[in-house]
Amino acid sequence: GKGRCMKPGESVVVQEYLMRPMLIGKRKFDIRAFCLVASVQPPVVLIHEGMYLRRACEPFATGDLERRFPHLTNICVQKHHPRFGEDNVWDLAQLQAHLEQRGLGSLLAEKVLPAIHRVMATSIRAVLSSLSTARGCFQLLGFDLLLDDAGLVYLLEVNRNPDLEPHTRRLDGIVSSLVEDSLRAVTEVHLRLARGETQVWPLDARTGYTRIEV
Repeated sequence: GKGRCMKPGESVVVQEYLMRPMLIGKRKFDIRAFCLVASVQPPVVLIHEGMYLRRACEPFATGDLERRFPHLTNICVQKHHPRFGEDNVWDLAQLQAHLEQRGLGSLLAEKVLPAIHRVMATSIRAVLSSLSTARGCFQLLGFDLLLDDAGLVYLLEVNRNPDLEPHTRRLDGIVSSLVEDSLRAVTEVHLRLARGETQVWPLDARTGYTRIEV
């Protein structure tokens, strides 16, 4: 941050700021996607269909990078803006409709979603050996991703304790389904493992999860 000095031997993560993000109505957005590590041994890594967009309240501009509202799309920031409301959270159906209006109807299915799958698989593969293999353990992760103006996907960060607060009505529905599906998936996977079954996928329960190969 501003005025902060690094200490000798300190490790930090440095990210290049994306100066040409894809905008919707001149406003920046990111995508929150959820990944459930239902089991480590065997690896059962799942992606949930309930992704959503987090939109900034103010138009994007590079002239003043110190202002938070045009640049930080996190709901924990945007919810303090006086105009924060339902339009700050979009689901994928709304994004698809917007892309179709811009003549980019195939972008989501052909480019964005496959890239998100690859990002999740690579990220989990990098840390899988350090995760707990204890019976009953699982982890729900929140992946934050940006699109540039060409539709390329960039990973911002991975949250190991993602926000599940229903800040809007649309988000309430997404989070409710996510939590219910997560409990169903984890319960069935670990019951099968406890019974000594070798096949833990596909699930008998109907959920919004798809398995990612890691």
